[in-house]
Amino acid sequence: MLRQRLAYAFAGAATMVLISVAPGVARAQASVGPAPMPGAAAQPFALGGLPFTVGLQERTTYDTNVARGNDINAAIRDVNTADWIIAPSVTLNYSSANPRQGFALKGYFGYDYYVRNEILRRESIDVSAAGNATFGRCVVGGQLAYDRGQSGLEDLTLLVTKNTIQTYTISANESCAIGPAVTQTISVHHSGTQNSTSSLVDYDTNGVSGSIGYSNRALGTVSLVASYDKTDYKNRAVVILGTPNSLESTDIGVSISRPIGARLAGHAGVFYNTSTSNLGPGALPGQNSDFDGLTANAGLTYTVGPRLVLNANLARDVQATIRQTAAYSVDDRIDISAGYTLSSRIHLSLGSTWSKQSFRGTAPLVLQTAPNQVDLWTLTAGASMRLGRNSALSADYSHENSNTDLALFDFKSDRISLTISTSF
Repeated sequence: MLRQRLAYAFAGAATMVLISVAPGVARAQASVGPAPMPGAAAQPFALGGLPFTVGLQERTTYDTNVARGNDINAAIRDVNTADWIIAPSVTLNYSSANPRQGFALKGYFGYDYYVRNEILRRESIDVSAAGNATFGRCVVGGQLAYDRGQSGLEDLTLLVTKNTIQTYTISANESCAIGPAVTQTISVHHSGTQNSTSSLVDYDTNGVSGSIGYSNRALGTVSLVASYDKTDYKNRAVVILGTPNSLESTDIGVSISRPIGARLAGHAGVFYNTSTSNLGPGALPGQNSDFDGLTANAGLTYTVGPRLVLNANLARDVQATIRQTAAYSVDDRIDISAGYTLSSRIHLSLGSTWSKQSFRGTAPLVLQTAPNQVDLWTLTAGASMRLGRNSALSADYSHENSNTDLALFDFKSDRISLTISTSF
């Protein structure tokens, strides 16, 4: 449930998107609930054409504000505001897109070397695997994912700087065609989040979701969706009053997806969410830990022509949190992006993201060391050029502007990155 984390160099939330390389699953599986939002930037060129490839990459980034806060924030954390980040990495990719039995493996193994901030130097690992098999009218699949790296400082309390966060996800799903127009899906998952800093919260999540979908030419695919997740917060060496023991979240709603003409395709889902936290005997007066309201996701893809593709996405969801004294967060997000293929070797991208994160169930009598409201606006631009068959050079720029209810975490940041990569 770490959908909000963004990172460079193929890092990020360890969600299992690799299942889409297996056409059998991609065609048969219906949406079963709120999904992570796609990134705003267009994908760079795929390198190589072999089932198994090994890649080498070096990304150099200049960031004007690695502290993700104002100057006082940086001084408290003893962090130099501007820094160069040198990030060499090795990637492994394997895919077997057999329509009846597919398997995909993806791995990123890198190290983020901060020139001025030794405390932020850390390994960056992102590994995922997915497989599927077809049995008559049904497709059965499984996914594994693991992610490890330094937490973004904007996600931590003021008194924490060095934190290695690692997440893992194990999930399985099945999708069956009941008839010519009706499908059903069931998915189960288990995930865990662990932090190296004892004042942060580790948690495990177990969940199940299912849907019944109906398809026809006029409506597209309409699905009735239900999901349930339970998160157990644990392993707090330093306990602060007002920190919950668990979070239960239930979604019930409807999703629809369909092409709209030859060039426009869209999907949308609206869900009623009920979330309840168990605060236990540590609850403080005035601490409200329940949520009842709507969550949603929607997206449009418009293929303007063979060169230009436009995307727009929005989402609202309830998330668990690694922070003590908060029960959960409600995350709203809007993404728009454009990808333009200038030539067979040059690809351009432009995107913008707005997000709002609201922490709920916060303890009112505890000293605030992290923001409870975060508004973040991001602008991204990139260019990628293929060099020969298996190499590429890319340049990326991003600007971030964050406004919060705790001025120490207000910041503006500009990042410029240059990446060279090759595969064999």
